[in-house]
Amino acid sequence: MVSVVYSYLHNKGDNMFTKLELKNYKGLIDASWNLSKTKSNGDYKSIVALYGKNGAGKTTLLEPLMKLPVLLRTFTSQRSLMELQKKLTDNDETMNGQDVEKIINRLQHIRSTKIIDILKNSATFNSKGLSSITYSFLIKKEHSKNITGKYTLEFDKNGNLVQETFFSLVKQRNGKIFAIKKVNNEILVEFSRSAIVDGGFKKELISRLKQFWGVHTFFSILNGMESTAVNDTTFKGSLSDSIYTFYRNLEGISFAKDARQGVAFNSQILANPISGEITKENSHKLNLVQQYIQEYLISIDSDIKKAYYQFDEMSDDKLKYNLYISKNIWGEEKNFPFKYESNGIRKMLRLFPLIILAMNGQTVIYDEIDNGVHDLILGQIFSQIGDYMDGQLIFSTHNTTLLQTFSPSNAYLIDEKKDGTKTIKSVDEIKEIKKGHNIQKLYLSGKLGGTPQTIDKDKLLNAFKGISKLVKDF
Repeated sequence: MVSVVYSYLHNKGDNMFTKLELKNYKGLIDASWNLSKTKSNGDYKSIVALYGKNGAGKTTLLEPLMKLPVLLRTFTSQRSLMELQKKLTDNDETMNGQDVEKIINRLQHIRSTKIIDILKNSATFNSKGLSSITYSFLIKKEHSKNITGKYTLEFDKNGNLVQETFFSLVKQRNGKIFAIKKVNNEILVEFSRSAIVDGGFKKELISRLKQFWGVHTFFSILNGMESTAVNDTTFKGSLSDSIYTFYRNLEGISFAKDARQGVAFNSQILANPISGEITKENSHKLNLVQQYIQEYLISIDSDIKKAYYQFDEMSDDKLKYNLYISKNIWGEEKNFPFKYESNGIRKMLRLFPLIILAMNGQTVIYDEIDNGVHDLILGQIFSQIGDYMDGQLIFSTHNTTLLQTFSPSNAYLIDEKKDGTKTIKSVDEIKEIKKGHNIQKLYLSGKLGGTPQTIDKDKLLNAFKGISKLVKDF
């Protein structure tokens, strides 16, 4: 598993997604996904479960949400890459084999250093016109009023950024905060009067935008400037409240897809509970974490009797930690490293910190949350934590037992028509649904859409028989 840790602190209930609009994005030509509780006030749904048949576009729909924190870090990732490569080529005699191994390991984790790395292959094949992603979101609540925003990225078929715009509150009404685009190889930058408060900072920012925009987004370039800023107060004071709040909250988006995971935690331990490095000064924190990890693991698998950490000294001030468990196996209690546990239990521990983040006010995107996890266990977890979700958890799943746990407004179906067009609706928007209906039963029967078509048994059997015959003749 590739795990990236983002150090971040979040304000509860800020910067949650309320809508996603896609134009010419892979298989979604003109898609709109409404994640707001109501159409007018911009409030968000704290739990969103996305259903659909294989190939319907669930991953495609979640991808743009997961790309945001990666797009934010292209500038600093590129700088880190250059610094690490320089260390390797400088032939520093003070570096030992362990130092080199660490650098190589860090290099392997740096995946995206420019926009095109992230947006390439995102445009619909043979599409006409530009592709775009538009994110609508709640920036924050202020005096019982929802401050909302809209952020759009437009790009060409090769993944080159063409335009970036940001709309939010300007003088008591929503307006354009900034727009940046490339025209005839020239970067044109347009700011509202209140967008950048400090004149000197604005001059430096525009200079960097002229130099780096297109390879990096506005917010990625801003991220690079913050990393070299003297202090956060000066940085924050230079920006409008809407830009700063949205930028800061972008850092709090966590995601999990396949073996890749980006966790926006201000704790290395919680982000990587299985193994990692820690200073001796902070080693006591592992004991605090250990007791809750133990409770969690025992709650989902009664054969687990204990969870604990073992340490190996790395240097005068650093320790390497590894999670161990004691488990009842064929009548005998055995101790072994957690990394040797079953895939399902390891997946459950991977889910643990992400749920904590969502409970504590952050946004978490999880593709195929049920992969490798028993339906009943996942349903029991959500039945317990649903009322404690201060943030937003958006995930795709095939687990239909969750339809009995959630409100119909929290479950969404991607349905594909015969002509290939797709709709994304929450279950409560479907007219056929009445109070008291068994949603799970209706979904599995195909009456709500979003389920696979009935298999053509004759064609299926012919395919297997035909290939079997070919294999014999090869």
